[in-house]
Amino acid sequence: MRESHRPTATGMPLWRLLRHMVLTAALSSTQALFTSPPAAAQGRTLEIASFHSDIMVLASGSLDVTETIVVRFTGSWNGIFRQIPVEYRTSYGANYTLRIGVRSVQDDSGSDLRYETERAGRNRVFKIWVPGANNATRTVVFRYSVANGLRFFEEHDELYWNVTGDESEYPILAASARVVLPPGVDGVRSTTFAGPPGSVQSDVGISEAVNSVEFGTDRTLRFREGLTIVVGWNPGVVARPTFIDRVRGFLRKQLLAGDPAHRRGRYVPSLAPTRARSPAAAADAGIRAT
Repeated sequence: MRESHRPTATGMPLWRLLRHMVLTAALSSTQALFTSPPAAAQGRTLEIASFHSDIMVLASGSLDVTETIVVRFTGSWNGIFRQIPVEYRTSYGANYTLRIGVRSVQDDSGSDLRYETERAGRNRVFKIWVPGANNATRTVVFRYSVANGLRFFEEHDELYWNVTGDESEYPILAASARVVLPPGVDGVRSTTFAGPPGSVQSDVGISEAVNSVEFGTDRTLRFREGLTIVVGWNPGVVARPTFIDRVRGFLRKQLLAGDPAHRRGRYVPSLAPTRARSPAAAADAGIRAT
């Protein structure tokens, strides 16, 4: 089902975390960039000047995510689309569905951007119109919530988050993230890597405060490179799923099991540019990569 939205006036050792991160890379999250060969051949290119993600971990166990993506467009484009696979499989062989709710899609002045969202197989796709995306730099601020984005283990709670994805065909000149934890959380530990899938490079700055951790790298992330972060903390403050929550999740999965559009996959969000079309074609087909 497609929805259309338009603007309106209104204590675990780090080596164990790192090992766990490598073994469970299939759970990575949030941006692959791609475009069609004709677009590049016609001089249409882009680069991500910066990609920043603010991730707030709530005591309820859900996440509030704000992505600020600064894109430099060369040539004429309608905008971008943000594609988030929500069906994936854990390292233990279990199927898992992320529950995402959009809060807003805006530019850097706070003006709402028109977007459409639809379910396409295992993905949820957000087509975002970016006004003036013609030889210009534009900012997209994408806010959404994730009801079940954390992982819980006997010894610790964990946020495992692929900030930029690792399938980009375009450079990301600067990537960063800030994770804010609920008051009272202790035993915070973190690690990170930047590079291609499976990389254990850690040339990323990490700064830990009382209830937050910041990550950042000024190294350009090139073809199929990304930034992934892991933050762990002692259990007891963040609510864990109850038996009823697990039953509801099981029933929800069973209801979707008969739908062939829901497929298994891994969670790697993607961000893709869209080539400009004539107004008639854009109105008929919406934003699509061609």
